[in-house]
Amino acid sequence: MKRLLCLAAVAVSVACHSAPRTPSAPDAVTPPATSPTPFSGVWAGEYRISAMSGGGRPLLAGTLVPFTLRLEQTGAVLGGNFQTGGLQTQPVLIDVSGSMDDNGIVSLQGSAPGLGRGDFVGAATLTKFRARLDPTSGLAGDLEYRLDRTAETPLGFSTVYAGDIATAQRTGALPPLTFDGTWGGTFVVRDCTGTCLPPHVSETSSFRLNLRQSGNSASGLFSGFSVTEPAMQIGFRVEGQRLVLDSSASDGRFRIVEWSTERDRFGRMVGTFSYEQLSSARVIRREVQLGTVSLMSPE
Repeated sequence: MKRLLCLAAVAVSVACHSAPRTPSAPDAVTPPATSPTPFSGVWAGEYRISAMSGGGRPLLAGTLVPFTLRLEQTGAVLGGNFQTGGLQTQPVLIDVSGSMDDNGIVSLQGSAPGLGRGDFVGAATLTKFRARLDPTSGLAGDLEYRLDRTAETPLGFSTVYAGDIATAQRTGALPPLTFDGTWGGTFVVRDCTGTCLPPHVSETSSFRLNLRQSGNSASGLFSGFSVTEPAMQIGFRVEGQRLVLDSSASDGRFRIVEWSTERDRFGRMVGTFSYEQLSSARVIRREVQLGTVSLMSPE
């Protein structure tokens, strides 16, 4: 009996002096990895022509053509625009969208409608753009796009260009949402009243607009109605991402009387404006639509 009491006392003593058991902390939860966004920004480079089919000015294999790619990426989803063209090819600006796969390869497609029978470029379609990051060339991959032209011949024809990316470097982030900088591109005449001189309805012309924005106003120089005319001073009201003419602008021979355009996240401008041409005591009024217009160089 005495032995049993001693054993019980020992057990109680051990229990009293043992450290209380602390529940173990659960395993730390690793936060989900965020999707990389390596393609966001503005890329500038050249692709090397590998093949050409259809009508139009022939480009020899190996010809280098400049391009610009403006992209915004959320996870694996991309959007933006692709611009190409130079002395040997017509300017092309295409809104694009696509995705990046698990191997880090981005695929883009997109299209842009033509401006009418007087549009030398016609409708443009980026049928393929596949690229990956490359430590040497910046981007490595290939592309293909098609131009469906209607201007050069009554029947029109299509041209397909294919190429390999020679080099492309990220030049910076997407430009801020202002109108600061030099804009350039084309417009097409949609309507003309009076005894019209060239450019006639459906014909396209190029122009340049250099702007500096301050708050809700922007001003700058417009050139493009005539190669012999000096640039025209012009002022705008800024309403969000829209430009509206503040008052008519004139250089004595041409007068802009209406303007309503809008820019997007990727440095593209769309919209319309109207101008009058004063010639021999008569007024010719043209209503035009912007074509391939983009921010060429931000301030």
